[in-house]
Amino acid sequence: MKQLTRLKKIAASLLTAALVFTSVVGVAADTTDSSSSSTGTGTITISNAVSKNTVSYNLYRIFDFEGSTSSNGVYTEGVYKLSSKWSGFESKYFKENSDKTLTFNNLTESTVKAFAKEAFAYVSANSITVSADYTRKNAKEKSNSDGTVTLTFSGVPLGYYLIDSSVGTLLSLDTTSSNATMTEKNEEPTVEKEVYDISDYADTNHAAIGDVVKFQATINCKVGAENYVFHDNMSEGLSFNGVNSMTAVMYKADGTLIREVDHDKLAKAIDTDPKDGDTFDLTVGQEYLDEITKDGYDGYILLTYSATVTSDALIAADANTNNAKLTYGDDQTTEWDQTKTYVYQFELKKYSASDSTSANLAGAKFSLLSENKVSMNLIKIDDTTYRLATAAEVEAGKSVTEFETVAAGNTTVSGLNAAKYYLRETEAPSGYNRLTEDVEVVISRQDSSAVEKTYLVNSSSDRVVAIANGTGSVLPSTGGIGTTIFYIVGGILIIAGLAWFIVRRKSDAE
Repeated sequence: MKQLTRLKKIAASLLTAALVFTSVVGVAADTTDSSSSSTGTGTITISNAVSKNTVSYNLYRIFDFEGSTSSNGVYTEGVYKLSSKWSGFESKYFKENSDKTLTFNNLTESTVKAFAKEAFAYVSANSITVSADYTRKNAKEKSNSDGTVTLTFSGVPLGYYLIDSSVGTLLSLDTTSSNATMTEKNEEPTVEKEVYDISDYADTNHAAIGDVVKFQATINCKVGAENYVFHDNMSEGLSFNGVNSMTAVMYKADGTLIREVDHDKLAKAIDTDPKDGDTFDLTVGQEYLDEITKDGYDGYILLTYSATVTSDALIAADANTNNAKLTYGDDQTTEWDQTKTYVYQFELKKYSASDSTSANLAGAKFSLLSENKVSMNLIKIDDTTYRLATAAEVEAGKSVTEFETVAAGNTTVSGLNAAKYYLRETEAPSGYNRLTEDVEVVISRQDSSAVEKTYLVNSSSDRVVAIANGTGSVLPSTGGIGTTIFYIVGGILIIAGLAWFIVRRKSDAE
């Protein structure tokens, strides 16, 4: 239900869209002879067209029109014939007569969408090309003050047209005017990518090596959706585990839930070794795109999947990224949407309590403990660098549970989540007292919403944990009572002796 609530918020601004199959019947403006046969021309204007020049609009003339017109420029009679490129096209919605004229069967406003899909399938199956005069580059483009774009195709032979937009939508127009105008009601699809962080999905999160990171992608499917392929590309520090679930949800424009589809076949195919170099590509089945965008409503596909943080994860200020985008229609693509996963580290400075400016003390041994005081396994990279071990490394016996300080510099421990840890000194440097209490280490983000790369260790931006060792008597500050016990015992003996002396003298005096 939480996912549905989330999608419902996204659906608040839905626009109703429709499949479009364009019927342009009429004559050119200068054709006024109602009794003559004509193959005149007209214009097709598309208002609110997608402004990106990479989005194409192609006109396919399925039927040629031959006929006459009334004095007001609107056809009242005439015949249709299949255009030459469509000579093999067949449909239950029309019949070709012996004289090549067409008789239509139940081609109405309610069935024209299905007919348009048949026509577009024929285009794809037969590789029908578009005349050079019927592409976007040949239309007159006008940018309007409200930010919209208008495309006008002029000198278009009269006929019955399929207008295909490369955003994956068939566009519709019902008119008998020789100067036909249609409004593009469809929008481009979008993808929103998020990663789970603490209690909800967000743009960034933090994790440790070996942690499983959960991702969620929301695909906003538009009416007339075609050729949807979801692309995901993870950086080297993330290893894809697989798709967990795929759910499709449909809403009305007012946010009312229409229906939900949760089906294994929603994904037509998942390619985990695609040629484009992505981590995986997921192709959405066309039958499900048709289902979730039918009745003029947009639909949403909610995709969840996961990855494991690997030993190759970038540490500290560098993010482990996961990028997602959607390709759709005729080679159209959305922008990449990115999530960032951060993995942290801290440094340990071991010094003498008598001289904080001295070099690091060598020979101190420590164990790293989790918040609940469980020893953690580490991998030694070099004398001053350790990182959290993976489960496979632990199983292979490659990990250690202690690390030792050296004089050469601070010891770095990396691969950690933002959390509380403890350092337990198991052996002190020669000549120094071992600590008797664990040292707390808290890793936290300085600003989880704005400053993603900034984190603190024990509230310090230098991320250094400084631990001193003393010499001689055990210092009370480390939890030991040192020589205090001897002073206490000695004091008791002195008091007892003094009391005995007083009692003895009194007894002798009597």
